[in-house]
Amino acid sequence: MTVKNITDGAGVIRPTFYNYYQDKNELFEYILERDLFAFLENLISVDLLGEVVSMIFIYFDRHMAFYQRAFETEGQNSFEEILTLKMTALVERIFDQYPMRDFEAVSFFSSQSISHYYGIVTVIIIKLWLQEGTKRNTDVDQVISAYKFFATHSFDDVIDIENPNY
Repeated sequence: MTVKNITDGAGVIRPTFYNYYQDKNELFEYILERDLFAFLENLISVDLLGEVVSMIFIYFDRHMAFYQRAFETEGQNSFEEILTLKMTALVERIFDQYPMRDFEAVSFFSSQSISHYYGIVTVIIIKLWLQEGTKRNTDVDQVISAYKFFATHSFDDVIDIENPNY
């Protein structure tokens, strides 16, 4: 995905694009903020936290082809990096409204570090789904269930220690 692809698709010349955005990454940020994160912020502000995860995945399902291409951008300020920063900020916002429980096992981590962890995990699940799940005709409800499973289970819950494959 290049600025040329974007301007050709929009039917505008490159200078017009640069009148509004520095680069495609700034455009990605704008689209994410306008179309997803502002809506998620509203859900959090009216105590509909349970809807946030579903809305994230429904949004990416509705715009799958675009975001499959967006994830192909690499390097500094890649789409994945931009989305991770946005997801991390969203989790930080959630922690502002809903304080973290006090677990001694993780007390040495800052809320920013824990927010970053959850931001990364969310982005990786989205990316894997867009790259692999579409090949298996995985629907959005399956992805939401998988995300919630991984978010609420430990690695020990996932592996079958009693029945190793060897």
